Amino acid sequence: EERQEGGARPEDESQLLNLVTALLEPGISPEVHKYFNLAFIGIAFSVFLMWLGGLASIHVLVIGFLSLGLFGSVNWFLSEQKALELQEAENKPQDENNNTTNKPLTQKPQTKKQQ
Repeated sequence: EERQEGGARPEDESQLLNLVTALLEPGISPEVHKYFNLAFIGIAFSVFLMWLGGLASIHVLVIGFLSLGLFGSVNWFLSEQKALELQEAENKPQDENNNTTNKPLTQKPQTKKQQ
């Protein structure tokens, strides 16, 4: 395995660079969605370890339910957003055929004298 001066492999750096680039772009890419899911799984695992470690109180239980609820709601939202994007992509070719939507908004309507 070839390592650079900092100790990281080149493919690790490119993966980190891809993640940072995806985070800075508008919208949610599949890569960012994957990392969100991994972060939520890590949170749920740490809450489970706290419960196993003897910290089984109502607070840990509430945090566990909150993290599961957040995980579910974020995934639901992202699936709805993807469905909406697909629906808009299907409707877009129909809008391009309609020439009335391509007129510039800054153009003033013509009066009878100008025609």
